[in-house]
Amino acid sequence: MFIVLLLFGADKLPGLAKGIASPFANSRSCQRRGEEVRRAMEQPDEPPPKKIPTQLPPAGTIQQAAPDKPAPPPVAEQ
Repeated sequence: MFIVLLLFGADKLPGLAKGIASPFANSRSCQRRGEEVRRAMEQPDEPPPKKIPTQLPPAGTIQQAAPDKPAPPPVAEQ
């Protein structure tokens, strides 16, 4: 450590330490991001959201079901 201090000087030593440490910090942050992506890929997919009708009837109205068969035409009496 003493030789490094003599070669680079006390004022350049913090910059040199940052330069040496930055690749290690980058690798750690990339490793964390990779773990997050891996966890996200392992989680099961969420079920699709339920479909909500786009048009709702007005509040307070009652809907009647359509008849199954049309009513026969009236028979004329003779």
